[in-house]
Amino acid sequence: MTDMPLDVAALLKHPESVRQLSSDQLPVLLLQLAVRQSELAALQSALTTRLLESSPDGARDGDMLLTVDAVAAQLSVSEDWIYRNASELPFTVRVGHHLRFSSLGLQRFMRQRQGRS
Repeated sequence: MTDMPLDVAALLKHPESVRQLSSDQLPVLLLQLAVRQSELAALQSALTTRLLESSPDGARDGDMLLTVDAVAAQLSVSEDWIYRNASELPFTVRVGHHLRFSSLGLQRFMRQRQGRS
């Protein structure tokens, strides 16, 4: 693979070139791949969130998807608590591998819990 630059994009175009890589090149490429996967996952999450926000139902009722840190702040709990209890929270929305939360669902949840200790 002497003619090609050492990057994941080149390997995607010529996957047969993997056999020509030295063992010293493999960790570099694996790290590049991990970074690219992380970037793609973040982009997928942003696109999905945008799609959900722009859906007719979401636009009609004013619902928005909130992040873990926003929900933790509103409930006065830690982000770790949110992650541990997300499956029990009725306003949790899974977007790929990411957690988001319905703002209207959170408001309902907080109203229902008012006065409870």
